[in-house]
Amino acid sequence: MGKDMIEIEAIKFEQKGMPMYSGRMKARDLLKTWHVERWMDDTLGLTGYQRELFEKRCRDIAKYLLQCEVAIIPPILASLREGFEFEPVKGNFGVLKIPGKPGAITIIDGQHRVGGFKPLEEEEKATGISQPPSGL
Repeated sequence: MGKDMIEIEAIKFEQKGMPMYSGRMKARDLLKTWHVERWMDDTLGLTGYQRELFEKRCRDIAKYLLQCEVAIIPPILASLREGFEFEPVKGNFGVLKIPGKPGAITIIDGQHRVGGFKPLEEEEKATGISQPPSGL
């Protein structure tokens, strides 16, 4: 595995024979790695998962994160396509290693929640003040 891997403590489980992981990730790491496959109806069939991204909805989520004392964000459902590895530590608990590059994580549900972190990351870069939540 490469040196630019993001490590996440996670629990591995299976549903219908498919391995799945549940963990917590820093917003800035998610912003580095996320990708959305847009829903399209083309002549070859239906493709993608997500509808169009609405910037206003993302800004509303960012505002909520900044103003709410206890900002609660529901989990995001994502798919890991390739280049990831799970290292068991004890039983089903371990470390999920994900490449720290764009496209490593495909968002299935939660694009507006992830998009809500983007204005906060931009504000942090401009002001040097850390605003994004520490995890998802």
